[in-house]
Amino acid sequence: MNVWAAGKVLVVRLLQILPKIMAQICTVMSLFALTLISVMLMSKGQYSTTYDELYNSAIQAYTAEDWDGCIESMEMALSEFKFYRTSLVNCRLRCNNVSTSFNADSDVIEDVDLPFFARILKKAECLKNCKDEALGLRPERISGDVTSEFEKRMPYSYLQMAYYKTDQPIKAATAAYTFLLANPEDEMMQGNMEWYHDEMGIDQSTLKDLEILPYQDQSLKAVSAYANEDWPESIKHFEAALSEYLKEYKGCEALCEGPYDYEEFQDLHLSIATHYHSVLSCKESCEEYLAYVDGRHISDIVAQTFHHLQFAYYKVGDLDKAAKSAVTYLLFLPGDEVMAKNVMFYEKQENIDIDSFKPRKDAMEHYARISLQKEMKKFIEETIFNNEDNTVLMPFYHQMVTNW
Repeated sequence: MNVWAAGKVLVVRLLQILPKIMAQICTVMSLFALTLISVMLMSKGQYSTTYDELYNSAIQAYTAEDWDGCIESMEMALSEFKFYRTSLVNCRLRCNNVSTSFNADSDVIEDVDLPFFARILKKAECLKNCKDEALGLRPERISGDVTSEFEKRMPYSYLQMAYYKTDQPIKAATAAYTFLLANPEDEMMQGNMEWYHDEMGIDQSTLKDLEILPYQDQSLKAVSAYANEDWPESIKHFEAALSEYLKEYKGCEALCEGPYDYEEFQDLHLSIATHYHSVLSCKESCEEYLAYVDGRHISDIVAQTFHHLQFAYYKVGDLDKAAKSAVTYLLFLPGDEVMAKNVMFYEKQENIDIDSFKPRKDAMEHYARISLQKEMKKFIEETIFNNEDNTVLMPFYHQMVTNW
């Protein structure tokens, strides 16, 4: 009887605690599942916290003097910003040359718009699939004001103080240096930079630009080698700088192909022209945006690169490439008399390939593209927009309709 009673009590006890055990097992399994899903989503870029949200969280932590929290959120925001922009560029460039696959005989179709829109639709499909894969749950629209803050390197202003408050002077000075390269007139940060030098003994020349782009890095190496008359080394880095610059320029252009807020309803083609004008205006600004190396503005940076290459190739005795560099320089700055005389000098030399007096293909493609973009932008402004305020010139019937 005692054994039976004990067994009965044990069974009752197990029945009482079994729901708790199952609940704990379910909790553990749920947490495991959530963790697994989070890892899978993040691995595919499907992370829902955007850089503007992280940035705002970092500022809130900064205001509350939660320096560690500020650093954590701001570093995550910078990482997310770079990931987001890189993903957008990669998708837009990847889908630029997508081909149409609609089954239609274009030779017998009179509507010339159809092939154009067929390609647009296939490109839109490519972009949607690519962005879904790369960006996942991230929203399409992110605060433009915050994006502007990142482009001005404002996160490093906050990080400078947060690093200082957490006794990380080297990181603080590096953040200050990175910020100053984009904001050289900021007197407060200049004072901070001087303090790090005078009080902490940190030499600015030892600091690294945390936002340096590949073409800027190669340009600095090229100029250094050029100054030391190491011509082979300068050629290597100038060529690399040019290649990276052209790549960066296309990436900058790709970032211009984003959403557009229409202020009024327009005809289909007027809407396209209005939107595309904003795209062209943005693309035109890439030249100025990418004209800075180590905080210094370099006018006609592509032409100046070929100016250096011309002389460096001449110094190593490669007159064919020297001549081609000189001719390419004149493509961008045709009125330069000194370079024109250099070309005349090369023309008098023997055994130079006739093709050496044609501009380089990579430079010609870049020049032709930006020239056409400027021409199209000017056309829109002179024909579709008013010259004074860039408002759309509406057809007469549309003006009548809007006045009803």
